[in-house]
Amino acid sequence: MNVEEALKKLDLNMCYQCGTCTGTCPVARVESAFNPRRLIDEARLYGVDHVLNKEELWFCTECFMCMEKCPQKVKITEIILALWEEAVKRGIKIPQKFVGLAKAVASTGISTGAYGGKGTALSGMILKKREKLGLPIPKIKQEVAKDIVESTGVLEILEGKSKEGGE
Repeated sequence: MNVEEALKKLDLNMCYQCGTCTGTCPVARVESAFNPRRLIDEARLYGVDHVLNKEELWFCTECFMCMEKCPQKVKITEIILALWEEAVKRGIKIPQKFVGLAKAVASTGISTGAYGGKGTALSGMILKKREKLGLPIPKIKQEVAKDIVESTGVLEILEGKSKEGGE
């Protein structure tokens, strides 16, 4: 399925541009260039090609707050992920941070990197808060994560197509 078909399935036309997604987005609060509502609108009005080269497309943190709050149940994060996938398929340069995330997953099993040999970059305070809230960090076998990263070839794809990396 190509990105246009995926976006039709996700039904961009359900978005009536209320701005709830942007209003609840933690990134949009600190980075005015990132506006999920505008990205959806531009993709709908001008087509996918119009948004694929926009740097702000890559600012999404995948927190899913936009989807949770959307009164029309538009799958905004899924739309952004479909756009990322299409950008990679087309060889569009992607931010270097994704290479770092893939390397962290391959080496530690999680994307936050490692500290103190514990397999997480989360501070002790954050870990205690998560435990108190019943949100433990899942134990992921590093070798399984490494096998996934290696077998999918994601690291090579990202290293070859990152903005700061080579071709």
